[in-house]
Amino acid sequence: MRMAFAQVKLGLASIIKNYKVSLSTKMNRPFKFRNFALVTETEGGMWLTFTKRV
Repeated sequence: MRMAFAQVKLGLASIIKNYKVSLSTKMNRPFKFRNFALVTETEGGMWLTFTKRV
């Protein structure tokens, strides 16, 4: 479990290091959250745009 958690953190750090992450134009604003979701989530999902850092 600890090894898997460390790998997830390393993967996220790698993405943040190599890409600029921003909200996509497809994203509905303001955010509407689902009331009865087990995990907090937005209606329609979360749309992100990844731009390669130079």
